[in-house]
Amino acid sequence: MLAIRFSIQILRGISAVTSDVLVVIGAGAIGQAIARRTGVGKQILLADINTDSLAATADLMETSGYNVRTQPVDVASRESCASWPQWRPISAQ
Repeated sequence: MLAIRFSIQILRGISAVTSDVLVVIGAGAIGQAIARRTGVGKQILLADINTDSLAATADLMETSGYNVRTQPVDVASRESCASWPQWRPISAQ
């Protein structure tokens, strides 16, 4: 499980001019606890290889009012990790 918090200006697929984003890889109990604890008011990008756990955690969090996007990701696969998310930060004007 890996959690990363950072500010970005543009994130492909998410409409935001400036938003706080929390990336959580691992949708099990620990990943869910981290996302709930630190994800209030943020866009949460949730990834896991287990699609059932990913969907269940996303549904639970969305029902609780969190803004969640999901993607199946296999951290043992370089191609899987490289395919999501496609970050493209744009410098401040």
